[in-house]
Amino acid sequence: MDKISVIRSELTTDPLGIGYSGMTHSEAAAALNASNRTRVAETYANAKTILAHLGSTAGSAFLDGLEAAASSNRAVYWVLSFIKSDGGVNVGDPETRAALDALAAGGVLDPASVTAVKALAEETVSRGEELGIGTVYAGEVEAARAG
Repeated sequence: MDKISVIRSELTTDPLGIGYSGMTHSEAAAALNASNRTRVAETYANAKTILAHLGSTAGSAFLDGLEAAASSNRAVYWVLSFIKSDGGVNVGDPETRAALDALAAGGVLDPASVTAVKALAEETVSRGEELGIGTVYAGEVEAARAG
């Protein structure tokens, strides 16, 4: 789908309820370009990354919690094996993120530490970037509305 078609679809369906219909072309373009969306990206974290990001105390507690859970949970065992390697584990993967949340809910990991580790894979983007069309100009909004 070409860029104008993507813009047209976004403007007409307004899936996020932004209110494009009441905006000028410039206002709609500005709304599409505002960096206010969070996108989860493939991001690998290993023990070094976790310790550096959380600090030695919280990072050690996080890794120790995984170590304790690994003895009775094979999925955690394998995740921990990847974290111990240089390559790390993809903290942007939906299943990994859900498993970390479950470990926090179960009291195995500190919820704040889980949130911080998951944040490694989060980036702030615009709606245009989220849609894969990049920067949107008022003239493109006008063309999308005309067509």
